[in-house]
Amino acid sequence: MLAQTLREWEERTFQRGREEGREEGRRRGREEGRLLLCDLAARRFGAPTGEALGSLLAPMGDAALPAEVGALIVDSETAAELLEGARRLATGRDSRGHPV
Repeated sequence: MLAQTLREWEERTFQRGREEGREEGRRRGREEGRLLLCDLAARRFGAPTGEALGSLLAPMGDAALPAEVGALIVDSETAAELLEGARRLATGRDSRGHPV
């Protein structure tokens, strides 16, 4: 009985550790993605734009956003257009202002 309880406890602890590890990996991946997008925006429009984009992206957690923000970086003609599109995404709107 004690051995079975110990095995069950070990299994739960192992599973919890795996889940925490996965979440940490996802968090790191999102952070690296944000940094890459900010670097790309800074290369295209200057360091202040990269920093402003970083502020807008910080609270965003959606996994689909990197592709949308990347498209904004490529498609935007100006830094203002990029940042406005990112603001729309941050407020739940697509790059054209439609609800997502």
